[in-house]
Amino acid sequence: ANTDNCDTATVTVQVGPDMDNVIVAVDDAYTTDTNNTGLIPGSNVLDNDTLNGDPVDASDVVLTSTPTAVLTINEDGSVSVAPGTADGTYTIDYMICEVANAENCDTGTVTVIIEEGDEDEIIEVNQLVTPNSDGKNDFLFIRGVRNANNNTLKIFNRWGVSVYEGKGYNNQNNVFDGRSKARSTVTGNNYLPAGVYYYIFQYENKQQNITDSGYIYVSK
Repeated sequence: ANTDNCDTATVTVQVGPDMDNVIVAVDDAYTTDTNNTGLIPGSNVLDNDTLNGDPVDASDVVLTSTPTAVLTINEDGSVSVAPGTADGTYTIDYMICEVANAENCDTGTVTVIIEEGDEDEIIEVNQLVTPNSDGKNDFLFIRGVRNANNNTLKIFNRWGVSVYEGKGYNNQNNVFDGRSKARSTVTGNNYLPAGVYYYIFQYENKQQNITDSGYIYVSK
């Protein structure tokens, strides 16, 4: 209607990394003892890594690592310790790259603490979990868990519904912190209601299969 009524503007386009295609290799930490060198039960460096914000699927990434004199990261992500290794703290690096984009990579560091073993240490499940981030009982602590080989932990609510299932419990990066983690539940990121829960802890110790069960209390 008025060709003399005009104005100009500038469009600025900033080009940067593809934020929708981010791969993250999260550092890991494990503890074992001099009596249980070899494959660290329940270890998998891929368990906490992400691609596009979702957990990494082993088929979507290529895992590479150079073994050290003490540590080896296996093709499936598990970690092995050389037999006869003295107690101490050891580290090893690894890299994951996206199969669909070989230039999309990230590196992580695995720290393994090896302590002098005590085969006679009592294995005992704590009965209190208070997930309030105060540094006390924030997760279910199992005393002597390093001697509980090939262990599995299952936790049920008072109606018998499974709320947690885990293998290779280690008091480190594989723990029950008051949140649901089981096939029969769908709210895995939500903390469980306060109350009494029933656990079954199965493991091998001194060439015997042992089942420990009882009750724990989850409080806020």
